[in-house]
Amino acid sequence: MNVLVADTSVLFREGVKSVLAHKYSDLSFREVFCDADFKVALNTDVFDIIISDPVHVKIGRVKDYNKQKKACVISISSELSRPFILSTLQNGINACLTKDCSEEEILEAVESATKGERFFCNKVLDSLIDKDDFDLNCDPTILTKREIEIVQLVCDGFTTAQIAEELSLSKHTINTHRKNIMGKLHFKTPAELIRYAIETSLVVIKT
Repeated sequence: MNVLVADTSVLFREGVKSVLAHKYSDLSFREVFCDADFKVALNTDVFDIIISDPVHVKIGRVKDYNKQKKACVISISSELSRPFILSTLQNGINACLTKDCSEEEILEAVESATKGERFFCNKVLDSLIDKDDFDLNCDPTILTKREIEIVQLVCDGFTTAQIAEELSLSKHTINTHRKNIMGKLHFKTPAELIRYAIETSLVVIKT
């Protein structure tokens, strides 16, 4: 896979490369440190994964890039304001992380993004979900196949740890999915989620 890493910090770029190289053996990296080089890279190469800090590059370029080519795009930034996060999402970002995230979270974000799923670390989710008008996309009530699977297990009485074991995922990933589900549906408690799932026949009630 071809990976583009864009950030002004050499330490950040080297850190991302090191994390991914420990997990994947078939990666080819290209690094850029400014928006001008970011633009050149997008115009001249084909990438499977793009990892950048939208503070330092014009992330809107990714949206234009994906009109003709297709890459998984991951934002890793220290900026946590809600307008900033929503702006990145509108430009086709698949995953949003902070620069405080662990190696595990970065790898989970890459795995989710390459599967066509969105991934948000807990800090990013908290910045979004705290608002009553939370809206990640034009139709926030649409859940992914994985999210529906998790709702089913919640309704079956599984705890987060049990869901993680059942789906062979980490507890962090399950927590991320659960927060995303609650945010999309504007619910505050699991009881509201379960009631909604039953009333809309989103899940199968086992007897």
